[in-house]
Amino acid sequence: WSFDHIATADLAVLFSAVGGIQTVHSTGGRRNGGYVSMGVSGYLLKVFDNQPTWIIGSAYRHHEYPPFNRIIFAVMDGASLQCELRWGPGGNIRITRDGTVIATGPVLPLNQWYYIEFKVTISDTGTYEVRKDGVTILSGSGDTKNTANAYGNRIRLGDSYIGQFDDVYVCDGAGTRNNDFLGDCKVVARFPNANGTNQDWTPSSGSDHYTLIDDTTPNGDTDYLYSGTAGHLETNNFQDISLIGSIKGVVLRASVRKDDAGSRMAAALCRSGNTNYEGPAVSITDTYAYTIEQVYETDPATGLAWTPTSFNAAEFGIKLVS
Repeated sequence: WSFDHIATADLAVLFSAVGGIQTVHSTGGRRNGGYVSMGVSGYLLKVFDNQPTWIIGSAYRHHEYPPFNRIIFAVMDGASLQCELRWGPGGNIRITRDGTVIATGPVLPLNQWYYIEFKVTISDTGTYEVRKDGVTILSGSGDTKNTANAYGNRIRLGDSYIGQFDDVYVCDGAGTRNNDFLGDCKVVARFPNANGTNQDWTPSSGSDHYTLIDDTTPNGDTDYLYSGTAGHLETNNFQDISLIGSIKGVVLRASVRKDDAGSRMAAALCRSGNTNYEGPAVSITDTYAYTIEQVYETDPATGLAWTPTSFNAAEFGIKLVS
């Protein structure tokens, strides 16, 4: 998450649950983009599939050492904590199992951005590792399983007054890509900037499709594209990206809702190499949400890692399935 594409009021649209006070700042992040800071009892929660191994990375900054055993990252099983990376009272990091200290690491600096990563395998004989700016600063093994299940399915960021987050990634240990530490990452938000090949949906006003969905933060029913016809496709060009090297992955998010009774299904759509690639169909709710959230670890046209060239040539959008 870059936090460059959402306002504070919209955090609940992006995350499965939010608590306490969080503030999204539009500037002042690690690379001059947006970031999120945690206030009283502030946290963000995202639901995933059951997996034993999780890797979480984030640019992180803290202004003062918290007085208690506060969570930076937590892997959870439902509503129960499994294993956490925390700040200790003196500013040192700790690995804990539902608050019980497993290991203690070094003191981390105040008032500066750095990139922190936490990898943990949930097990009675689990393993854990913490890296700062790519260097291991704490690792070991022990009981990382608090519940009866040797997995986690929710990732939590933050705790009361527990600093500021930017350029966040979450990976599990499955598959052949993005299943380990990714290192210091930059997460960049890109928005539609030109009409694309598939233009079946209807504009709420005017004729240019992309201008109705290029908002930095969702604007609800102010302007939008709509369709009631199953099979309608919509893809648009997006702002170019200029980076050196490969791209770890592309995430397509679309804020959508349905406006009538009955069920509606939609799917993410990527057009690459002159071919449309459709994601799994998901149910659309009555309230705007990022229901369409599709991860493309590779370019579907080639099966290879994305490059700036292949991303810039692709189009992204949505299909109304039913």
